[in-house]
Amino acid sequence: MITAATVLQLSRQLLEVPPAGYLEAAADCIHELIPSDDVVWIQGNWRDDSFTVWRRSLRGRDASAEQILRCGYQSPVVQSCIQTPVDLSPRRLSDLSAPDHNAAAVRQAQQCIGREQLCLMVNVYSPIAGRCWVITRDDTDFSDREMADAEQILPVLYLLDHFHHPGPTPTPAGLSVRRAGLTTREGQVVDLLTTGMTAAAIGRILGISERTVSKHVQNAYDKLGVHDRLLVAADRRSADHLRIPPPRERVPDLAGT
Repeated sequence: MITAATVLQLSRQLLEVPPAGYLEAAADCIHELIPSDDVVWIQGNWRDDSFTVWRRSLRGRDASAEQILRCGYQSPVVQSCIQTPVDLSPRRLSDLSAPDHNAAAVRQAQQCIGREQLCLMVNVYSPIAGRCWVITRDDTDFSDREMADAEQILPVLYLLDHFHHPGPTPTPAGLSVRRAGLTTREGQVVDLLTTGMTAAAIGRILGISERTVSKHVQNAYDKLGVHDRLLVAADRRSADHLRIPPPRERVPDLAGT
């Protein structure tokens, strides 16, 4: 079982990795916490067929972005993301492989990526575009305990994605201008604040003092033109159209401090 201390160590370790090595470092950490055959990072958009795929493979799979594009769209995992794009909860292929799914598409996705799949969405910028990590195994399915572990590390991967990919996402008119005034650190604090974490918990994740967190929060409030956590959360939801699991479902030891 992944503990709060493990999550804190993971976040600090990965935040110190330079951008060029962050995917490899993150994949190694994911593999250590949730043993796998492959760890795949995918950035894709089925609307314009643009894909970037990075893979840490122990099985020697070398599926191209084009192959993933061909087999991926009809896969249960992708269809689940399209049907509920605001839900960033971990998705296990075996939970989605109901009889009504296209069996051929399931087999193609398994041959291309891996027999058992656990998908962690970290950014959705349209119903058919986003970034995710896919953890795969051929021998055994992912257990309920590993699903719980995936929920524990998801906030760290979500934060890292925004840290290393700060580019614009579709936002309502005017909001992107207001968000543009935030520094990188203020953006990190706001992202964690809207998950329900306290200043103390945010400080432990980012390795800064609670007082410094409070200063960043106040600066962000001033720049966003809001005055409390609920309004910031409303701004972020309208901007990113995302749902992440409530903190009590992810890191209870942190969320309650």
